Amino acid sequence: MITENTVFILGAGASVPYKYPSGRELRFDICEKFVKRIKALGQLPQKQTSELHDILENTRPFRDAFLKSSIYSIDFFLARNPRFSEIGKVAIISSILEAERNSVFREDMDEYTVQDWYSLLFNKMVEGLTAPVDYRNFSENKVTFITFNYDRSLEHFLYESLSNSFCSTPENKNEIKDQLRQIRIFHVYGVIDNLPWQGEGTDYKASFSLDSINRMRNNIKLIHERTALENREMERAMRNASRFYFLGFGYAEENLDILGIRKFFDGYKKIYGTAFRMTEKEVSEISGYLRINFKDKQVQTHNPTIARVDCYQLLRDWL
Repeated sequence: MITENTVFILGAGASVPYKYPSGRELRFDICEKFVKRIKALGQLPQKQTSELHDILENTRPFRDAFLKSSIYSIDFFLARNPRFSEIGKVAIISSILEAERNSVFREDMDEYTVQDWYSLLFNKMVEGLTAPVDYRNFSENKVTFITFNYDRSLEHFLYESLSNSFCSTPENKNEIKDQLRQIRIFHVYGVIDNLPWQGEGTDYKASFSLDSINRMRNNIKLIHERTALENREMERAMRNASRFYFLGFGYAEENLDILGIRKFFDGYKKIYGTAFRMTEKEVSEISGYLRINFKDKQVQTHNPTIARVDCYQLLRDWL
């Protein structure tokens, strides 16, 4: 089990091994496939309100503006172009739902042995839980996840794995759900939908329609739509943590500011992060930015540890 207070901060690259798009790939998907995908979903139901009709009127203008903006991040594009907020949410949800439909885990992955950090982490979390009823201790793992991703692959993976790791019966299924609900997972920009075990929600890989996409719009939060309560809950987790892992994260200053790292990164909390395919110059700049508020810069010369490896390798080396 993980007994040290640990926060995992996930960027788009953390979901890439499971067939979800990176930030750049999400941009490409929206620019190249969004309009066709919406048309393929067919006609709106007669009962549908005119609101969605009005939103979809912006499909082509939104796509063209995003394409010509050259902005990599859909989140930052929508923050600068609030008139496209609602159609932008539709685009994000449709792309993530399509990726969910094609997602894979474990041995179904192309290179699961060198990429599957979900399985690596889960096995760390169940170390020492050997009896059939030891699933009742799963929530004692001192972990918090803060994710900038809209997908729910991590929640689905943890539920599926824990349910099948121990002798699952109708009697203990609710206990397993309760254990998982105690593992805090904050979605900074929202999540497409809950899973059924989390309450009202849709099945993983369920079919979707314009009607369901429209309903899910309320689950997505743009940068200016986040609440103070959500910030406080995340801050509490970060304040109590002694180590942080940035996984598949791009280190955009806007996102680091949302985390409030200047409040918490004082040099006495250990920081690890992936920098897969980044240059040495970029790694140096990231380290400098994370270190900027360290109280004792000389003593903490080996902190943060930003490594040019993927999520799996970073956790193997440092978790």
